[in-house]
Amino acid sequence: MESWRITLLFTFMILVANVPDAQAESSAEEFGLEIPEQCSSLSICDNIPNYPQQQAKKAVARLRDKGILSDETPKDTRRGGRIEDNIELCAMDVKTFIPEASVDAQGKWHVVLNPKGNPIQKFQVEMCKREKSPCAAFVVFAPGKKGACIQNYVYNPMRVLHTDGSTSNKLLRLPSTCSCVAQPAG
Repeated sequence: MESWRITLLFTFMILVANVPDAQAESSAEEFGLEIPEQCSSLSICDNIPNYPQQQAKKAVARLRDKGILSDETPKDTRRGGRIEDNIELCAMDVKTFIPEASVDAQGKWHVVLNPKGNPIQKFQVEMCKREKSPCAAFVVFAPGKKGACIQNYVYNPMRVLHTDGSTSNKLLRLPSTCSCVAQPAG
């Protein structure tokens, strides 16, 4: 085969290999989901009124049949170390989320694969009881600084449901820890 034909064939193969697969949408907008107001500030929601339960159950069954899913304990996104050795500087609660929707880095909501009665994704997180509340009274900051408790977030891979019933992994936002930080006073 002539070298220009080999080069052309090779170039075509690279171009075809780099074309993304056509895939149905996983966005909440495409599903027509109603995201409750209280979920917007957290960027994650574990109770969507019109979540596509039947479609999610079928997708989970297909993944289990293929041996892709296994029963797992909740993923812990909190900080490491023994809790009993820590003195917490912020008032917080530990919560287990079983998300039905969450946002990506661009702020777009996606349907998380988690049918009721058969959830496959659970996350244990620390939630500040009151964001921007003062840190513990015994914490002293340098002059001109004050302490405040803030909610931290991470992007974690979650399996999302697409409108055609297929699934894929996507990095979605998830609360992780509550931290005491120094901020300018005033």
